[in-house]
Amino acid sequence: MKAIIIAKSAVFLLAVFGGILPVFGVESQTGRDARSIPITINVIIDGSADLSGVMVEVRSWISDNIIDSLLQNGDTLNMWSAGNKSRVLYSATLTNENEKENIKRILTSLPAQGETADFSGALTESKTRSISKINYTALIKASPAAFSPALSRDSADLMRFSRIEEFRGWRVMVVGMDIASRVRQAVSAYLSGA
Repeated sequence: MKAIIIAKSAVFLLAVFGGILPVFGVESQTGRDARSIPITINVIIDGSADLSGVMVEVRSWISDNIIDSLLQNGDTLNMWSAGNKSRVLYSATLTNENEKENIKRILTSLPAQGETADFSGALTESKTRSISKINYTALIKASPAAFSPALSRDSADLMRFSRIEEFRGWRVMVVGMDIASRVRQAVSAYLSGA
């Protein structure tokens, strides 16, 4: 019985992360991502007034963990401010390293206004802008409150395949976009004996 549970867990993890680990898990000697497959990176930042209290930390995290570490030439970056309505801050395919400084300048002028964060609007739009087979999507909420009230019923399913990092006064949720179909395929293959 224990062996069956372990086998099912292994199949599930392989389905969920099988396409992601080979891409993100490889680091070169410089510590940078050494992948050769371009990805789409979606960053959706809380644009409500809550952002003003944690703006420096949020900008620093995005710069260190996404722009300087993950983003490389050939990747597409889509960045939104999710205030009362979602608004595109940046959307382009990176063609040279100098563009990263421009992206960081855009981060210095993040709007922090409005009462709510429209994550659902940005998530809906992100599906149309995702041109790669592999998508990295990070939602940044500028308050310690839960994400679920900020997501519509259509987007709430993202919580099933997510990782949340909590910081003092804010949090990041990295989600696996369109990963549910891969899980269903793996379970189906496992149950059919393939």
